[in-house]
Amino acid sequence: MRSRVDRKSQARFLVFVNNLLTHTFNNNSIKIKGIRVNINGRVNGVPRSKSWCASEGKMSLQRIDAKIDYYYLPSQTVYGTFGIKVWINYGD
Repeated sequence: MRSRVDRKSQARFLVFVNNLLTHTFNNNSIKIKGIRVNINGRVNGVPRSKSWCASEGKMSLQRIDAKIDYYYLPSQTVYGTFGIKVWINYGD
């Protein structure tokens, strides 16, 4: 069983990711139109896999001609696996 301190540190990590996303979007110099971050896996010490998503700005994943960068990074931890997906929209 995980301690309460471990669960709080993961909650702080999610708050940090959300604040970083907001700061990056508001203070970008390359005219980013939107950012989306999706974290899947065992987050916040839950016994089963959950999904957490945060986004800022405009993100159109349906258009083929949109300039969107995508990156996926899986991570192994002692509590299980989780993956982070990031989409960055540079405009129409």
